[in-house]
Amino acid sequence: HSGTYVYAYFSFIFGFFLFLLLSFFLSLCSPYLLVFAPKTTKTAPRPFRRTMFSVRQLLPYTQMSTC
Repeated sequence: HSGTYVYAYFSFIFGFFLFLLLSFFLSLCSPYLLVFAPKTTKTAPRPFRRTMFSVRQLLPYTQMSTC
């Protein structure tokens, strides 16, 4: 059915977004994870690489506020 296909598609997008959000909040309070970030961003697809680059640029500001 097309309904189950749409449900699986949205659950995949939601799970991927949840994984990105979780990894973002994990990297906020643990700066040693950022050591592995440049290695993974080179192999990652381009939109993910661009968001990781912007996350790394925003990290000094967010780290002062959250941690």
